[in-house]
Amino acid sequence: VFPHVVFIHHRLLPHFSAQLLTITDSTIANNTAQAEAGAINSVFTSPVLLIHCTITGNSVTNAGNGTGGVRADPVGSVTVRNSIITGNTDANIPGIPDIAPGFISQGTNIIGT
Repeated sequence: VFPHVVFIHHRLLPHFSAQLLTITDSTIANNTAQAEAGAINSVFTSPVLLIHCTITGNSVTNAGNGTGGVRADPVGSVTVRNSIITGNTDANIPGIPDIAPGFISQGTNIIGT
């Protein structure tokens, strides 16, 4: 559990565990990754729960199959509640989603493209 954390100007936060990663009341902004996702990359059924978080200004420089913000593989491994996820980009693919399709919304979210 990561409560009240600010990740700014770092690299991608990967999550490769079967245990739930919970991030609450936190900001993840202005981070960069070369591939997959600019902020959080959840893969291999690694569940993530985001509550009251702001994820913005993150970028990926060479994605092709990812997202500027949060990537969930498989679909449905990321749950979002009362969070803002917008303004994340991919250098090669304009308009790429801020969060990969298939995330679970528990309401009151502001999600960009």
